[in-house]
Amino acid sequence: MSGGTASSSTADSIIMTTNKPVMALGGFGGSDPILTPAELQSMINNGTVRYFWLSAPTTRTGTGTGTEETRPNPVGGFGRQNEAATWVTNNCHVVPTSDWQPSSSSSNTATQGGTQLYDCATTNS
Repeated sequence: MSGGTASSSTADSIIMTTNKPVMALGGFGGSDPILTPAELQSMINNGTVRYFWLSAPTTRTGTGTGTEETRPNPVGGFGRQNEAATWVTNNCHVVPTSDWQPSSSSSNTATQGGTQLYDCATTNS
């Protein structure tokens, strides 16, 4: 079982710390998609990958409209959202920080430094 993140620049420190394989969904810089959402779903369904460390969604207010929408932060170069990363943030469950971070530094939120840990063992789709 392995995990994934937006780019190899994020994956490298996880690999070095854990000595486990980590998938870079957006290639080197985050903007070169390595999988389609369907290919990613297949890998999740067969147990190849389960966890993802990705940017936390943000709430943005529409210009002049007063409307708000919550959507993932851009993952990838030049503000483009990687479709596979978008699928993860829309369909997988956020793991509460208290479940994976030592209690001395944990908070009640699921974000850490603008990122969230997603568990795709069971998806919302």
